Amino acid sequence: MSTQLLLALPGVNQSEFRWSWRDAQGYSQHTARGDHTQLQSAIAAQKQSMAQSSIETWLILPGEKCVTRELDYSEKEKKHLRNLLPFQLEESLIGDVDDIHLAIADPREGKISIAYTDKLWLKEQIELLKNLGLDIIRCSALPLLWHPKTENTEWLIAEYDQQLHVQYGPDLGFSAPLANTQLALQLLLAERKPDSILLRASSADALENLEKLIPDALKELPRKTEIKDWNHDLSLNTLDFCQGEFSRRLPIDRWWKIWQSLIMFAGVCVLISLVALMIQIRQLNKENLQIRAATEAAARSVIPQGKLTKVEAQVANLLSQLQPSHQAAGLMELLSVSLPVVNQSADVKIKALNYTHETGELAISLQANDFAVFEQMTGALKERGLQAEILNVNAQGDSQTARLRIHK
Repeated sequence: MSTQLLLALPGVNQSEFRWSWRDAQGYSQHTARGDHTQLQSAIAAQKQSMAQSSIETWLILPGEKCVTRELDYSEKEKKHLRNLLPFQLEESLIGDVDDIHLAIADPREGKISIAYTDKLWLKEQIELLKNLGLDIIRCSALPLLWHPKTENTEWLIAEYDQQLHVQYGPDLGFSAPLANTQLALQLLLAERKPDSILLRASSADALENLEKLIPDALKELPRKTEIKDWNHDLSLNTLDFCQGEFSRRLPIDRWWKIWQSLIMFAGVCVLISLVALMIQIRQLNKENLQIRAATEAAARSVIPQGKLTKVEAQVANLLSQLQPSHQAAGLMELLSVSLPVVNQSADVKIKALNYTHETGELAISLQANDFAVFEQMTGALKERGLQAEILNVNAQGDSQTARLRIHK
């Protein structure tokens, strides 16, 4: 798993970023701070050492730029909360509701926590970080960063870099200058009161100073203290601003940079193939025209008159007309065998010929001086593979007439 960057944006009156690198287990290390140029150098060095084209980043927004509220909702509205909640905020906003980016927590028993910030400002910050090669995978507000989501009414009050950070409920909190600690907490106490408090700071001196600044009403409550850096014990359950139009999308730009050369090479190959294919099609069309012209010229040699529409079909039709039919072929075969046999006898005369197409039979009426001639003929025809029989024999004086029926 690649190293992840935890990056906190500068507060309203600050100029330095704060960042640390988190390992695969989520432990922060290499805590650092600096301006934009120093951050850019640190990112470049990390990319080079880890051979990463982009760095997954958990972005921390300053609490002064975020506002949290708790709103009511009904179960009927649950499916349409993202569309309905901005209208509940409209009366309390100074500007237009379209100018804010709204993040919504998980609904619970008719209550829902929301947080919003300036949409244009957030878009500019994310675009700036993307240009540095950062891939924003989570976005949280600093005062909501540490405290786990619990059902009790314990307040977390933290001090880091002369800034007060308060979380007074699940996904509810704010940041303010440390000098305004008492005023901010007294205003909050006017609305609600905790059962206990948790004080947190990066050093014993900072913790002692924070204890002095809290109102007396809070000093009477049970309290716990923690001395930890700002980037320790982070809660993954914190409200994520990567919602709506800031939802994490597929890193198309990063993928394009990785595959750009290969895609361009493939595009050039496809273009060359298309050009070669077009040239080949043009050559084949030219050859086809030559073949058609040669075909028509050959067709004109056998069809000198008339219009040539379907040359191949017209030539095929003409050839079929020139071929002997089945009837003519059968007759010619019988005549070619039987007539030479008849002509062998000089005293035989052919009186009539008749061919029946349906039966394939040839009938020959003959006249001879002797009946034996007819018998000789039938025998000779049978030797040549034909069937022959004598029909209708008549005697007229010295001559004999008969009809031979011949078939295969």
